[in-house]
Amino acid sequence: MSAGRSAIISLGGLLPMEMYGQRVEAGAVKNPDLPSYEHPPPWIPQQERLGNPHYDNDLNIFMPRKILLRRNHMSDTLGFNVRGGEDRRCGIYISWVKPGTEAEVQGLREGDQILNVNGHNFERLDHGEAVTILKGGLEVEMTIRFFPYGYRKTYEQISNVPPNAGS
Repeated sequence: MSAGRSAIISLGGLLPMEMYGQRVEAGAVKNPDLPSYEHPPPWIPQQERLGNPHYDNDLNIFMPRKILLRRNHMSDTLGFNVRGGEDRRCGIYISWVKPGTEAEVQGLREGDQILNVNGHNFERLDHGEAVTILKGGLEVEMTIRFFPYGYRKTYEQISNVPPNAGS
């Protein structure tokens, strides 16, 4: 081992403590498919944690939920945009919700993944097919779940799609 490089001894030999200019803790394995580590929030007393966004451990926000949107005319908007799709190698996600619409009132938000619409499974659907189904009726019953990690991946997936994909 050269001078200036630190190492630890493991059963398999020396493990460098610095790889590619970044410090690596002993036993750390980097996996690009996992979200990056987030440091824990600053400590606050127990009685102050209720309602504090850093200490909200309510996992119900990630559970699937149903939303029913109604519109009067087929030309009316649903009040949100979507991105993603099987042709883009990811799920269908809400990318924008128009303020003041029924979609916002019902709790639809950016990062929600659409799982089902009016009985159609959206987990392996192309973007165009998804839009056609969403715009296909006056009532849209959706099963959605908040999945921000998957939504963030849509930006990576879309930028990595080969030019001839989906054709």
